[in-house]
Amino acid sequence: MNKWNVETNTRFLKSNAVERLYQGAGVLLDPVLTKKADFIDQLFGQGRYGFFVYEGQQLIGMARVFSDDVLRSWVAETVVLSDFQGQGVEQALSETIQKRFKHTTLFTDVAPSGEVMQQDAYEAGKRAEAIGSSAHNSLSAYLR
Repeated sequence: MNKWNVETNTRFLKSNAVERLYQGAGVLLDPVLTKKADFIDQLFGQGRYGFFVYEGQQLIGMARVFSDDVLRSWVAETVVLSDFQGQGVEQALSETIQKRFKHTTLFTDVAPSGEVMQQDAYEAGKRAEAIGSSAHNSLSAYLR
């Protein structure tokens, strides 16, 4: 299994790389959004953190976290190219996020069945508990 390096710098991140990542993971983005000059700034900025995994120059995985960096953090999404899923990319992102936000309560989404999204990445010694439901039929969980 590869030892993936997780980066946080958005300085050289290109909107087309993010768009290809989402498409490669089966998620379609509105092309009007991705063509905006400030697309990357809208995704990542104050309170919106990005974590990125590359193979060579290719963006193969990404996670976004919303946080006040004091009390609460929420993993908004984890996206990994289908060819790289199950190869430890999710785990590398999860471990980096947990380390970075260890001083906050870290929330993530769970599927309607109660199964934690990317369960293999988030269960390493952690216990997820459902704490409520939302309008889009998923539950929130927190990790301790």
